[in-house]
Amino acid sequence: MSLMSEASETTITFIRNIFPSLKYLITVCTGAGLAARAGVLDGRNATTNKAEWAKTIALGPKTNWIPHARWVVDGNVWTTSGVSPGTDGVLAFIEEQYGADAATRVANTMEWVRITNSSGDPFAGLYGL
Repeated sequence: MSLMSEASETTITFIRNIFPSLKYLITVCTGAGLAARAGVLDGRNATTNKAEWAKTIALGPKTNWIPHARWVVDGNVWTTSGVSPGTDGVLAFIEEQYGADAATRVANTMEWVRITNSSGDPFAGLYGL
């Protein structure tokens, strides 16, 4: 059973209610489906995990889903397509907020080989998107 089907209405209601008070929302992988179910992605560009693409995008029919993206930024909402792209998306967020040197320091401390091209997503093709 997927995270989306197990998510309680309490969780969805929490996301819907807390979102207006957030400075930023960052989702990783199928977490975008939770945000979509809460309605916070309505009218926004977003992405999600490619292996779970069809199931996740069905949760947000009012979202403009971008298949060829490791991460997508739409206003104060950052969505990432999977766990590894999530790391790259968070590093991009760090760079936007604190500068390139800070993001590089974090990546180097993690021993992470960073991908900085948000639209360079080989998994979209792998999954026929």
